[in-house]
Amino acid sequence: MLEENLNYRAATLLKLFPRTPKRTWGFTPEEAAAYERQPKKIANRIYGNRMNNRDEASGDGFRFRGRGILQLTGSANYHHASQALGVDLIMEPDLVATPQYAALTAGWFWDTHKLNALAEAGNILALTKKINGGTIGLEDRIKHINTALALLSQQTEMA
Repeated sequence: MLEENLNYRAATLLKLFPRTPKRTWGFTPEEAAAYERQPKKIANRIYGNRMNNRDEASGDGFRFRGRGILQLTGSANYHHASQALGVDLIMEPDLVATPQYAALTAGWFWDTHKLNALAEAGNILALTKKINGGTIGLEDRIKHINTALALLSQQTEMA
């Protein structure tokens, strides 16, 4: 999937994005119910006033939602990727969900955030934090990486 889904139920919003003193944009139970299954509203809420996006009402959260192989998110990332790739992703953010720019932005992000050293060290936790900003989905990611590595190892042994 090259585009963030964001079609969350209220219970999932509360699990992933609870309101805390540091996470003032998070949800209370009442707010989660009001935002349930409304991807545009959810994106504008969780990404508004963050990552160089403007406020919730601006629509920047949805405009610059996660797209691409590594889910490039936020107008700051879209801007910097635009500069590096020589294409205007600010005016055409949907390009990041195309195969070409999904791959190019992933490569740009991987390089600029120096992720190769973490990958080579097998530091999935640090990689996850650098890419996602947190650890949501870490166990699932570890499972998939270990499966991929086992398959690659089998292929190497067979060659």
